[in-house]
Amino acid sequence: MMPLDFFSDRADLYSTARPIYPPELFSYLASLSPKQLSQAKPHPQIRYSVQLAEETTFADNSFSLITVAQALHWFNFEQFWPEVQRLLKPGGIFAAWSYGFPELEPQLDVILQTQLLDLLKPYWAPQNQLAIDGYQTIVLPLQELEAPAFRLAPQWILTQVLAYFQTSSATKKAIAQEGETFWEQFATMFEQAWRNVSTPKAISMNISLRITQVPKSTVTSFDISHGSF
Repeated sequence: MMPLDFFSDRADLYSTARPIYPPELFSYLASLSPKQLSQAKPHPQIRYSVQLAEETTFADNSFSLITVAQALHWFNFEQFWPEVQRLLKPGGIFAAWSYGFPELEPQLDVILQTQLLDLLKPYWAPQNQLAIDGYQTIVLPLQELEAPAFRLAPQWILTQVLAYFQTSSATKKAIAQEGETFWEQFATMFEQAWRNVSTPKAISMNISLRITQVPKSTVTSFDISHGSF
């Protein structure tokens, strides 16, 4: 299976046009298994490895915590869930989250919805709907744990907001098929409503977090079904 890749063509812009997750999110996930994590061997560097999520080279029972940020909808669930089961230690945690579209001021929100998001609906890949729905339609294996609410709250200037949407897969597909006129019209209207383009504005983005846990001492089989979209 070839991996899906919609973002490498402008990886530099994509990396600067995405929000930074709040430290509280990682603190909460780490606190779910403090005893296991306290036994982790310290290392001065983080190991980065590029592999298919559905078929990694890590040893069985390698991890106490596996997280997937804004990417679960691209995975092959029938292959991914057994890999999660293989990699997690007894009592290990799997957590996945997505975040919603930015919310700003009412006037900007209306322009964003009517002049861009409504137009982009036909161009989202079917998998994107899973993320838009906050992963709530995906049937996760194992016992699900109640997750607290988190929100992203960056302060962004106009160019950051525009870059966020310009680097989305739906925008790039729409521009490729329809040309840039719709984007230029939206950007102009949005800029006029923003007024002082160098002034940052408060952004709010809801994080939808789902968490499951491997039993601490029993062997569990996975239900590999998943929700439709």
